[in-house]
Amino acid sequence: MNQIIECYKDVWVNWKNFSGRTRRSGYWYAFLANMIVAFVLGFISGLVEPLSILVSIYSLLVLVPYIALAVRRLHDTDHSGWWYLLALTGIGCIVLLIWFCQDSGPDNKYGPSPKGYSAAPAGGYPGYPQAPQAPQAPQQAPQNNSYNGPELK
Repeated sequence: MNQIIECYKDVWVNWKNFSGRTRRSGYWYAFLANMIVAFVLGFISGLVEPLSILVSIYSLLVLVPYIALAVRRLHDTDHSGWWYLLALTGIGCIVLLIWFCQDSGPDNKYGPSPKGYSAAPAGGYPGYPQAPQAPQAPQQAPQNNSYNGPELK
């Protein structure tokens, strides 16, 4: 529950930040928190008619922060934020949903990976199949034991 609240607060703190990257979990936790707040406001406005304007005000307030969040999420999947304009089409929403569900990639032109890895490790990523590798000849140990590799500076 704490992570959901932190991700929701992050949306409001970074409301005008259209650069950088947002992890998949951060996006979906903020989305969940937004849906909960909208549901509660809708429920309250259904009970008390004069408060029905609350839902409209909240929808307008959350518009820019959530566009910024979506752009940062697209950057995380190595897509330009301009691709968010696909939301204006019906079929484009499906493409955006697929991209929003993709895992974070390594470092890209939009910034370092929010997961903290810069390239695929030697064994690949957990859960992903590894590409077959050609067998290599065994390496012989160096004859001179005093050499331990390149000097570190």
